Amino acid sequence: MPPFPRLAAAFLLATALWPQGPGRPPTRHYGKEDGLLSEVVTAMALTADGQIWAGTEAGLTSFEGRQFAPFVGPLPSPVLTDLFADPDGSLWVATDGGVARIRNRRSELLGEAEGLPRGFYRKLGRDALGHLWVLSTDTLYVENGSMRFVRAPALPVPERPVHLFTDPADPGPLVITARHILECRGGAWVLVPGPPIGPKEEFLNHSRDGLGCIWVRSTRAMWQCGEDGAWHKVRTSMTGGFSFSSRPDRDARGWVWFDDADGLWRMKGDARERYGRAGDDAKGGLVDRESGIWIRTDHGVQRNLGRSRWEGYDTREGLAANLAWQPLRDRSGRLWVGTDKGLCVATDTGFRTVLPGRILSLAAAPDGHLW
Repeated sequence: MPPFPRLAAAFLLATALWPQGPGRPPTRHYGKEDGLLSEVVTAMALTADGQIWAGTEAGLTSFEGRQFAPFVGPLPSPVLTDLFADPDGSLWVATDGGVARIRNRRSELLGEAEGLPRGFYRKLGRDALGHLWVLSTDTLYVENGSMRFVRAPALPVPERPVHLFTDPADPGPLVITARHILECRGGAWVLVPGPPIGPKEEFLNHSRDGLGCIWVRSTRAMWQCGEDGAWHKVRTSMTGGFSFSSRPDRDARGWVWFDDADGLWRMKGDARERYGRAGDDAKGGLVDRESGIWIRTDHGVQRNLGRSRWEGYDTREGLAANLAWQPLRDRSGRLWVGTDKGLCVATDTGFRTVLPGRILSLAAAPDGHLW
């Protein structure tokens, strides 16, 4: 496609949206009338099949195209505290009454037999070695075999763990106490030098972005340990972070989301982006397969409908031909394009031709097949 029609279309759409003002893209709000069981959204997750899940203080829901629908399987408690989308496609659910795993829309409750007694669970996640870690109010558990958990090695500090962060793409789990940061390396806890906090300052929660930078929220500031290993105070005089649902979220693109008195932010390395306003009560963000942004708040879910940005693709990005007859996104969220010289599918690095020939039309069958 020549560049002029692209520019014209982008210009016309941009002019129509100018009255919104910069930094306020169009959004769609989802509340109880749209299927949420409560508008206090405590956690969100994107599973491997592209499904978006929202955990609330009154139950679990999934987004079904136009609105949310409740999950009808059993859970330890309707008060959800955390969700973890496992690479194997299952969804792990932490509640104030226990832990459950959902696989193929069926839930399995974990209890004493699996090494996880009933109680309040705060956080869960899987490390690079495939072990699932679970944090309760004061005890850290680690998977020791399939669906079997034991107490993790004791921390070499007097305080109890208050927050856990682990991701399959990271070296090892990070745990914080009120005054210390620790990382599990080779089965042993290693103290990580922390920021210069004051005598009455305590750590609340933390995360690590896709560039390896550690982010720690304290009672007085947000701290960042950059790629150079030095700690920097990013925000001060914060009033965010004390809500039941407030904690840093890391999205699929490696951004860390956190809220403060001025609204919701996402950070990665030295990059900073602000979303929404302080009055939105936004607590965290999620990026779906189409790069769309979903924001969880204490008043429902906000879906960012885009910033009117157009991107063009041609043979330089891997398309078989510049003449494209039909694009189509399948049920898994993959983008397919029928071109004059072949059928192409989008990848992380561009497009790949999977079928040569002139592809004029595409259709997705209910069973997931592509015609």
